Amino acid sequence: MSLVRDTLKSAQTLKALICLSGLILFFTCARAQDSLPSVDSLYLSGVFFKGAKKTKEPIMYREVTLKAGKWYPKDFLVGQLQRSRQNLMNTALFNFVDITQRVSRDSVEVTFNVTERWYIWPSPLFEFVDPNFNTWYQSKDLSRTSYGFLVTQYNFRGRNETLRLRAKFGYNEQYSLSYELPYIDKQKTVGVGLYLSYFQNYQVNTATEENKRVFYTIRGDVAREEASVGTRFTYRPAQYSRHFVSFKYNQVSVTDSIPMLFPDYLQHGLQRRKFVEIGYQFSYDKRDYSPYPLVGSYYTASVYKPDISVGNGKQDGLVQLYGQIKKYHDIGRNMFFAYSASAKYSIYKTLPYYFQRGLGYSDFVRGYEYYIVDAQHYAIVKTSLKYRLMKKREVKLGFIKSEKFNRLFFASYLNLNVDAAYAVDKLYQDKNPLANTLLLGGGIGLDLVSYYDIIIRGEYSLNKMGQPGFFLHFSRPI
Repeated sequence: MSLVRDTLKSAQTLKALICLSGLILFFTCARAQDSLPSVDSLYLSGVFFKGAKKTKEPIMYREVTLKAGKWYPKDFLVGQLQRSRQNLMNTALFNFVDITQRVSRDSVEVTFNVTERWYIWPSPLFEFVDPNFNTWYQSKDLSRTSYGFLVTQYNFRGRNETLRLRAKFGYNEQYSLSYELPYIDKQKTVGVGLYLSYFQNYQVNTATEENKRVFYTIRGDVAREEASVGTRFTYRPAQYSRHFVSFKYNQVSVTDSIPMLFPDYLQHGLQRRKFVEIGYQFSYDKRDYSPYPLVGSYYTASVYKPDISVGNGKQDGLVQLYGQIKKYHDIGRNMFFAYSASAKYSIYKTLPYYFQRGLGYSDFVRGYEYYIVDAQHYAIVKTSLKYRLMKKREVKLGFIKSEKFNRLFFASYLNLNVDAAYAVDKLYQDKNPLANTLLLGGGIGLDLVSYYDIIIRGEYSLNKMGQPGFFLHFSRPI
């Protein structure tokens, strides 16, 4: 009886082992099947770069979204090669990036052929001190310009480092030195920048009336001096997202008559302030060509505390929050649509005019280029419908030997623009009628785009007061 029992027990154990072996074999085969490439896949046998005489390969590899030694579906491979080409272009290290492929049966070898830019730019400076060219052109006052020189070494040591020296004279005098190192670790995720600056001018924007800036001038004497030293750390954990943390020490002083006449300029009737600025910013940038994007997305959010006073003990409790969204769409038939939404919010006990920034500077409504709308909080939406008049056309100039300049491109776009904004001003609204009202503006424009990030925009715009104007800009519209 015990023999029968032992035999049955052994049979059950053997059956369990057979079932378990079958399950293991099944899952092993299934996993092996998953690891096998499909008939629509290619093995990426190598990624190479050609034409880079200065740029180090690890800097370029950082922008490529594919890894050699892996299988990729063909459609995915094509899309990621194009994305990698765009990433390389967005480094601003190259004028052109072309892709060549060598396919052998089920494998492919990819080469990125790059045309490097000219990296050393000793260039003269000529700047308008007004918020934009159009505001300056109203007076055409050459005394309201600054001149000097700027020496920039891009791609220093071939590692995408930037070394910049600036000397500026005239309306504003400035001497500055900056150094930016994108990566300091082996993983190429952490970077750092260092900044030194000294600035002085003879005229100070101390107030805003009728949405125009009011200036205080000291003839033959310096009205304001500023000095700062700062650093910024960058963290890039993924391909398109970045985190920035900045620290800056500032010292600003004005002539003794300014706190007497404009006690809120530095607030508390101060003639001199020493303060530390700390800030954090996050950005996500996945655009096809960042100087003039047609497809993609951009997001940013930041928080800054610019008024941590040192020495005089005055605190304004100021915190500035900012956010922005930009979207770009190809809607077919040479038509493109883009929009952006930006908002700023300030938290404060007191707000020195020195820290006041509303609409009319980096953010403005088209048609209001001649106006400044001071605000503690604001929101702005910009839209643009584009039609491509001339597709990107390359031209080879045979009489120029250098490949950094003899190959260029042109493109042009006709656009229809509509903007809207609302600026909240609780401090100076009595003298500025555009504050706390809905601002509407827009019109038509022509954009010209070329290499070295050259953008020229001519726009004919109309604001809500019915005032038309033709305006020139030299940056992307949205």
